[in-house]
Amino acid sequence: MIIGIGIDLVQLKDIFSGGLDHYKELILNEQELKLYDNIPSVEGQAMFVAGRFAAKEAVFKALRKYNKNISYYDISVLNEKDGFTYATTNLIEDSSEIHLSMTHTNEYALAYVVIEKVK
Repeated sequence: MIIGIGIDLVQLKDIFSGGLDHYKELILNEQELKLYDNIPSVEGQAMFVAGRFAAKEAVFKALRKYNKNISYYDISVLNEKDGFTYATTNLIEDSSEIHLSMTHTNEYALAYVVIEKVK
């Protein structure tokens, strides 16, 4: 059963104009910062932050949970060994799964999320 769906689009120019360091601190948790620190280019770092921002916003939308008790740090967007991204959070039941799809261009990062109750 589908619990919710969410989608979000982030413009890279917004990340640069708002300050990459500002967004990095606002969006990324400790695990994500370790991945970020291994990205050699500023453009790559901005794309990483924009993608995580879009993914976390898409999760919020899928959960329909826009309140002050939720933080970007409550969601982790990490990479599997093959490079694919996945999202985890303690905001959903153990019997639920987050399906995440992300894409990037030179100007945008987009994330689409479906949260499914699997049991």
